Amino acid sequence: MLNPEQLENLYRDALVWDNNLSWALGGYGDAAHLIRFKKSGVKVVAISVFFRDIEGIAKTFRAIASVFADCKKHKDEIMIVKSVDDIMKAKTEDKIATFMTFQETLPFEENLDLIQLYYNIGVKQALLAYNSRNSVADGCAESSNAGLSNFGKMVVKEMNEVGMIIDGAHSGYKSTMEAMDLSTHPFIFSHTNVYNLYEHYRNVRDDQIKACASTGGVIGITGSGDYMGEVHPNSETIFQHVDYIAQMVGAEHVGFGLDYVLNPEHFFETGVYPFPHRWPMTPAGKYQVYDFLGPEYIYGVVELMNSHGYSEKDIRNVLGDNFLRVAKQTWK
Repeated sequence: MLNPEQLENLYRDALVWDNNLSWALGGYGDAAHLIRFKKSGVKVVAISVFFRDIEGIAKTFRAIASVFADCKKHKDEIMIVKSVDDIMKAKTEDKIATFMTFQETLPFEENLDLIQLYYNIGVKQALLAYNSRNSVADGCAESSNAGLSNFGKMVVKEMNEVGMIIDGAHSGYKSTMEAMDLSTHPFIFSHTNVYNLYEHYRNVRDDQIKACASTGGVIGITGSGDYMGEVHPNSETIFQHVDYIAQMVGAEHVGFGLDYVLNPEHFFETGVYPFPHRWPMTPAGKYQVYDFLGPEYIYGVVELMNSHGYSEKDIRNVLGDNFLRVAKQTWK
């Protein structure tokens, strides 16, 4: 076990990677919020620029353009990256690296050629469906659990070809199992939690965890209390989900996707309550505002990993080396 000074040095040096920051619904509006992540030791942040309610190519490109413009204001501290080399360059220059993701495949508009275009301008991963059904797949809230469409199978193959990481978060059980079977690259769940610890339809089952690991993929654990069954979760709660996956398939298949939301009340009022078809009743039997844990809680998880006997390599893997490996194996 590392002593406190050794652990702090490890954390300071590690490539700490948060694989989901919900930019569009999070109420950020300015990249200055990323500096908070940087101050907390995070070195890579994936920014989600598209949700189901931002429809159309024009709006999608405006959302992407706004991220570029926001980050440009803080170019001395933030770098938008398009390659693994860029990530390492940002680390060397003490800048926080960020890349863009979609929490939907609606921006593809049933046009496979758009996948390459989005990838070229910096969208490096996309999840299949955001809770509801789309032309690619069923989301996790659909009772039909119909899986991938014919077009969805084509999307999986094209994303593999282009180098865009396929993300199963928010997507239906059968959709993810079929996609993992089809994919020739590592498959991820950018931000989710463990169903066996809390039976929420957004969480992943044991066979999903095992299938993800078999692709070489990674599951990012969130700090969303809604998916952990706690209104006010903490580092211990996150650790329980990290540890569950690590014990099942190894520490090389788990990481962080905090899904931090700056204003939870705004998120629930505008993104959850108006859409009961997309957000069915939770196991708690009622809608309520849950806390979203920010980057300051990651170090607490590291302390718990250390006290539970995780090796330095395991800690570095969970902090970010696992997602780095997936990027190396997928991005082109």
